[in-house]
Amino acid sequence: MTPVLNKVYIIIVLNWNHHEGSFVDPLSRILEGLTYGLA
Repeated sequence: MTPVLNKVYIIIVLNWNHHEGSFVDPLSRILEGLTYGLA
């Protein structure tokens, strides 16, 4: 994986664990991560 995708993946995993499987928050974090990663 590219470094950006790696960072996004880590963010997803951390947020998934933090929110214990809540879909909406991790998805919004993914979008934020992609936005900042590509910006």
